[in-house]
Amino acid sequence: MEATLQKQGTETENKRVETASLREALKTGSIKEWADGINDYVRSSSEQNELTENKCRGLLLLIYELADRTDLSHEDQEYLRKMEIGLMNDIPLYTCASALNVLAIQMNREGFDKDLLSGTVCLLRKRGYSYKEIKKSVNKSLTVEGRIRFGKFLSEIKDSVDTYLALDKETDRIAKAFDDLGNDPWTEQEALTEAIGGMSWATEMLLGDGRLDSTIYLAKRGVRIVYPLISNNDQEKATSIQALKMLVHKTKPDAILIFAENWVGSEGSKLRPSEDPQRKEAITVSVETPLGFWHGFQYFTRDDSGKVVLGKLIAPEKTKAEGRFIFMNHEVDEKVQCNA
Repeated sequence: MEATLQKQGTETENKRVETASLREALKTGSIKEWADGINDYVRSSSEQNELTENKCRGLLLLIYELADRTDLSHEDQEYLRKMEIGLMNDIPLYTCASALNVLAIQMNREGFDKDLLSGTVCLLRKRGYSYKEIKKSVNKSLTVEGRIRFGKFLSEIKDSVDTYLALDKETDRIAKAFDDLGNDPWTEQEALTEAIGGMSWATEMLLGDGRLDSTIYLAKRGVRIVYPLISNNDQEKATSIQALKMLVHKTKPDAILIFAENWVGSEGSKLRPSEDPQRKEAITVSVETPLGFWHGFQYFTRDDSGKVVLGKLIAPEKTKAEGRFIFMNHEVDEKVQCNA
């Protein structure tokens, strides 16, 4: 199979007839043998520094041909999936070519997945591709209309992609400082104790200062990373939460503690709390670990002089909610290692 690939259709664009012949040949024979041939060809070409972006993209189309065969079994499908994962893990150029193909395929559809494409562009930018290079590579596979649509799409997402990459770089820098700490998983009792103590501390801060600064703490083996939640609008808030999720994913904390002063909507209301006339002010304390999510409220009002008057307390307890950081992989065991 590898000899066939070496001989036919993956060398240059002017070999379209041979490529068509190879695609025809893929309709018969063992799917696993074809997959092995493609896998060996990609790896050997990479080792010999002969692998190109065009070769990879052409080979990906051959894999799509195999995946579309009517006699494809579940076993064959799994075999192809594992082969592709292996190539993407081992050969960066193959990963980039796959990303470029995703962009081209999506852009040739009337309705495309914007989130998928934004993430794909981020991946390519992280791998060193400029916007100009991405556009040039993808445009090879697009119609004139598709090229116009793709250019407009890149313009629309450029700011958000650049912001994401800047956040990614900064959170990498912070996370690197905690690489060697390791984890010291909390028990459920430790999480509950921390939530109750946190509520007491937050209430004292509210009474003493008249306000509580919204802050998140990432706890890892006795060390705490302080992350203030400060934003002036929804966009800044979204960016702050995005950076926080990156940081949590990269630092793999034992627990996340959230202290916030905010509006709480009335029960059953579908309005945003800030728009709900029946809303109430409260401080909220949350603790999240891989074992679950603990949450509590302390409602309050302010008198005519602005002084805080405490209201109903809903003491922290474990809830059925998954929490904000569900990728912490909650388990049912009493004590587990965080594997974010």
